[in-house]
Formats: sequence, C-alpha cells, structure tokens
Amino acid sequence: MLRCKLKSALLLGFFLLFFPLNTAFSEPTRVSLNEPSKDFSEIQILQGSTVNLSNDFNFVLHNLMIVKVSSGTKIMTVDQFQAGQSFNLEFPQKGAYLICYSRDSIDGIHKDACLRINVGALRKA
Repeated sequence: MLRCKLKSALLLGFFLLFFPLNTAFSEPTRVSLNEPSKDFSEIQILQGSTVNLSNDFNFVLHNLMIVKVSSGTKIMTVDQFQAGQSFNLEFPQKGAYLICYSRDSIDGIHKDACLRINVGALRKA
C-alpha cells in the first residue's frame, strides 16, 4: 500500500513538473487602486503576466507613474486617471516596479500612495 502511494506521489510530481497548472494564460490580474486590504502595498506576479489596473475611487487620481525600481526609469505616466477607468499593463521583464499616484483628501491636500509590483520568473508557455 505504501509503495502504491509513493508511486502515485512520484507520478503526480512528474506530471506537475512537466505540465504545470499555470501554463494556460489566464485573465489579467485585477488590481484596484481603491483596495481596502492592508496587504495592498505589494503584489507578486509572474513575468509576462498582464495586470488590469483600475481606479475604483469616486474621484480622479493625479500623476499616476509607473517606475522600474532598479533603473529609476519611468515606464509610463498618466496626468489624470479618471474614476472608473482601467487599463492593462504587461510586465515582460523581471524586477520590481512602483505604481505611484496622488489623490485629493477630504481636506483638499494631495496624498501620495504607491503600490509595488514584484515580477518573478518567466511563465512557461
């Protein structure tokens, strides 16, 4: 009985090694800039993944900027990211990226926020 379970486990491990479950490209990872979670400040994705970035606030975000951390290179900037607007981003290179923006608070003062995207190993096709 133990030998049968061991063979089954080895067979399953072999199958997952050569036919991983994440081989099919799935829907983009959705990232809301109005995410209430305290873990929102950093997410992990696979290299080559697509992220759907959305402004789910009820107001315009200002000076949205995406920067590659290692080089300080600005990947893109958006002056005004309208409420309800979204767009897709693809991350073809490994590394860390920051998505930063400003928003008006209730007292009219701009508040800055950033989201860190860590892009990991290449997804198998």
